[in-house]
Amino acid sequence: MKKVLLVAVMALGISQVNAQNYKNALGVVVDLGDGETLVGPQFKHSFDGKNAGNVQVMFGDNITVLGADYTYNQPFSGEMD
Repeated sequence: MKKVLLVAVMALGISQVNAQNYKNALGVVVDLGDGETLVGPQFKHSFDGKNAGNVQVMFGDNITVLGADYTYNQPFSGEMD
């Protein structure tokens, strides 16, 4: 059993991990703040490699919240390409 675990750890240690490619993503947003708990759908669109937009709508106890975010992403300095 120890040999199998060692081989699995070594195989994972030498493999390369890449982020997934996507243009659109759907998700669920949950707000567990001090007040009411709000939940709802969320949609994210990647315009290109660095620019993305996110819209969400959350529902709670007689509350509806709309939200929109814009993100600009770039690698950390020193990151290997």
